[in-house]
Amino acid sequence: MRQAVTDFGRHLEEQGGLPIRFCEAEDVWASMEVAWTNNRDYHLLACTSRFPEPLRLHLTAHELMHLQTDLEAHRAGRLRAAGRAGGLAEFRGLFAGAAHELRRRGLDPEMIEQVIDEGLDLCQGGIHGNPLDMVVEARLRTDLPILAPVQFLSHRHFLAMPDALDINPMLRRVLPRPLLQGVEALIGAFYLLADHLHGGATDFAARYKTRPTFDLMQDLFRHCQARFADLGPGGHFDLVDEFAARLGMEGLCGWRYFPEGLAPATRAKVCAAFEPTMEPLPEPDNPVLGLP
Repeated sequence: MRQAVTDFGRHLEEQGGLPIRFCEAEDVWASMEVAWTNNRDYHLLACTSRFPEPLRLHLTAHELMHLQTDLEAHRAGRLRAAGRAGGLAEFRGLFAGAAHELRRRGLDPEMIEQVIDEGLDLCQGGIHGNPLDMVVEARLRTDLPILAPVQFLSHRHFLAMPDALDINPMLRRVLPRPLLQGVEALIGAFYLLADHLHGGATDFAARYKTRPTFDLMQDLFRHCQARFADLGPGGHFDLVDEFAARLGMEGLCGWRYFPEGLAPATRAKVCAAFEPTMEPLPEPDNPVLGLP
């Protein structure tokens, strides 16, 4: 499985003509910075080293699949990246009632603003990130079925954790009802997808089945299922817009557009001297859950 992930990375280097560099992730489990949207001539993949190898393999493959979908969009002139949302001020205004009540109860105004900022970040991250992650996880299963065991182990580990709303209960008090329902629906839809991928072996969405938003979660999941086969290059970004429209969160969905990627002269120079650089992934330093 380690070789399959390494080969996938090398394939992406060859297809895109740009190297993939690796670094240790600090504030997140893993991330991918695509060259074309970050004004670089290489892609940067960060992954934490603190998990056992099967989890790291899945995290790495997940980020590489993000690069795959963005590469397809880049080639079609349909590449995008999350940008500043035009309706941010309008959505911040929705917090006024909750903020007033918290001030009345004596909560520090600076702390209230911090929680509001965290709530808006959660909403923006969810509407931009969750639909893309759903596409990536579905693509991993269809394009790299050999990784199904590490995908299962990774989901079993990470999806059993409390979600962001459980970690910080203050968010439930501050988030306006439409945004709270939207965030819950996005989280639950991803869990429903994971349960679907594992064919009934998991029930990650069980914790949401009694919540009023469960029907909305199912609606998002079914929409993703219906759209998945014909998304096409850049279609994963369209799915974000479609989710946002269903949730009334369009104003939080800002984009930066990259129809041409790197300047042609830069791209030609990189490709002319390019050789695949992705090294084989290191041997596991933790034999627990080790897989071939």
